[in-house]
Amino acid sequence: MLSGFAQERENIFLDFFLNNISPICKKKKLNRILEIACFDGFVLKALSEKGFQVCGCDPSKGADIANDFGIKVHKRYFESSYFTDKKELFDIVIFRHFIEHIPDPIGFMMEVKKVLNKDGLIIFETPDVENYLKNGSFESFHLQHLQNFSIYSVSEVLKRASLKLISYKMSPENMIIVASENGGLFPDKSNLW
Repeated sequence: MLSGFAQERENIFLDFFLNNISPICKKKKLNRILEIACFDGFVLKALSEKGFQVCGCDPSKGADIANDFGIKVHKRYFESSYFTDKKELFDIVIFRHFIEHIPDPIGFMMEVKKVLNKDGLIIFETPDVENYLKNGSFESFHLQHLQNFSIYSVSEVLKRASLKLISYKMSPENMIIVASENGGLFPDKSNLW
């Protein structure tokens, strides 16, 4: 936010969201977005400029930067009870390059569902391990990544958390995943972009 410079992956995510998800959100009146681990709120700011109601949570100093730019970010770790106790639910929950750092991704998904409105969407981005293996790159393999995901393992995590894989996009090194509890927003199963 301070530099005004967006990395390529932010641009890819925003392009995917605005071109593929935003039209569905407008049609279904999905407007409230929570981003978990949003750092300085760069993506949230871009989405707020498109008319979405946004907020985030991040325990780092990035939350201070976001708040200075007028983006509401709770300076704390994500806990579903923090939001449910205040009866704050969201139409869309986003997290990017976060799930690979979590020891229990299934449990985390179960917690995320608690803050999601009926027919809400979970949209997340994570490195595509198959791409790294295919290209002989070890960039994604380090101690901070407790998990490595392929589209198949993501599907299994979602299934075990009683979520449905709705759609996904493979970017050069990452996957952007769209999931929901009931899949009702996407009656046409051919919605793989």
